[in-house]
Amino acid sequence: MVQAADSTKRAIAEELHGTVQSKLFAVWMQLTQFRETNLDTIPDQIEELDKITAELDSVREDDIRGISHRLHPSIVRVGAGVGLRSLRNFYTSMIPVELEINEAVQQLEPAGTSVIPDNVRLGIYRIAELAMGNVAKHAEATFCKVGWSYDEIDQELIVSVSDDGKGFDPAELRQTGLGMVNIGDYADAMNALLEIDSQPGNGTRLTLRIPFVVPDSEKGLSELKPSEATSVIGETGEQASAA
Repeated sequence: MVQAADSTKRAIAEELHGTVQSKLFAVWMQLTQFRETNLDTIPDQIEELDKITAELDSVREDDIRGISHRLHPSIVRVGAGVGLRSLRNFYTSMIPVELEINEAVQQLEPAGTSVIPDNVRLGIYRIAELAMGNVAKHAEATFCKVGWSYDEIDQELIVSVSDDGKGFDPAELRQTGLGMVNIGDYADAMNALLEIDSQPGNGTRLTLRIPFVVPDSEKGLSELKPSEATSVIGETGEQASAA
């Protein structure tokens, strides 16, 4: 079911990014040409025509492109961490977001590559997207903190999203909230453990634990010094040591 849903999202994204954007661009070109050939005959309407043309171009470049990228986040091909950074950048316009990434998981995704399977990277992105969307839209929070790490001892990839918002009753919302149902579906598809710690008035913390054994050929990458255990990437995207 999860694979079918993402296949549908990809098809819609490709249609938006290809056919729809091309048609909007054609209309934009027609308006631009109409403006140039009618400068003398409709001088009073040129300013209004320019506004319409600019708005159409904004819809094509910003809205359609942004929607298609969120429907099919090709950025996760580069790495789950890169996908989480893009979500951080998107949601920071709505609520301050801090992204914390440990060194061990960065070692699994060096230089634009990743040893983490595609479906896991996509699942991580989707769950973080849904959780951060819930914080931005429903939590009435003042901040959101996202964690992304690899536990070498328990051999788990860990994603967490927490906030200081109004909280909720997890047992009740699991049954009625579509976002929480979708999060649970993605967690099940990855054979992951999903933990939701929340109560009214005390914020929320969602934690996803995904079993992951580093391939033998990559294990040398994860042998780290203790001082390299954790790094924090804040709102500016700059990295600073937190050890």
